[in-house]
Amino acid sequence: MKKPVKILLGCVSAVAVVLCALCILFIIQYVRGQSLNDRLGGGLTSAVLADITVDPDSDTRYMETDIDFDELTALNDEIYAWIEVPGTVINYAVVQSKTDDLFYNNHGVDKAYFSGGSIYSQRYNSTDFQDSMTVLYGHNRKSQTMFAQLNNFADAAYFADHQDIYIYTPETVYRYEIFAAYPHSSEHLLLCYDFDDPDQFNAYFASLTDNVNANYRRELFPEFGDKVLTLSTCYKQNRMQRYLVQGVLTEQYTVLQK
Repeated sequence: MKKPVKILLGCVSAVAVVLCALCILFIIQYVRGQSLNDRLGGGLTSAVLADITVDPDSDTRYMETDIDFDELTALNDEIYAWIEVPGTVINYAVVQSKTDDLFYNNHGVDKAYFSGGSIYSQRYNSTDFQDSMTVLYGHNRKSQTMFAQLNNFADAAYFADHQDIYIYTPETVYRYEIFAAYPHSSEHLLLCYDFDDPDQFNAYFASLTDNVNANYRRELFPEFGDKVLTLSTCYKQNRMQRYLVQGVLTEQYTVLQK
């Protein structure tokens, strides 16, 4: 065999070995990241409204939850909340990086590389859910995990059957009622709109009725002063667009540990 041919075959073999190694590493990180999400969420149950009165003169309502934020923050001190959308697989920790707004786009909640990423917010938002508009991001995974099932809200019947989003924090449970789901451009909502401006806030949501691909509950449209939560993922019909599911805060509960 001629020397150039031997060199070529050696190069091809080396490339094949490298590609196989990369594939194995990709599979390992994917399985590890998915297993972590399954482990964290597997033992959790939906919060239960507690039939308890602490102060007869107070309107405070309580919810029992088994989310252990001490355990979560021991894993990663950037975990600050938990999200659940009843009737879907969306049941995940929520994170925000202190230094890199895109870090959790390809890292798990334990900060290890994970192509599936995490459910995360960016530093344009506070972590107390008191902003006029809070945006949470998650991938549209082919495995139907993370935020992939947001695209199901494009179906009118599915939209009608799924009406709530719950955000859990160590002290408070926030219940949001879903009022709209629709495809949107890839523009950054928090950079392109000032939701702290009454006119921009009201004009944005009023315009949703012009979107022929939107499902919405007009009676729940927010007014300035309301708190809105937006869940954002890639639109399955057009990867250059986003698919948004939005809820308005309607109830708050004080947390009781189960």
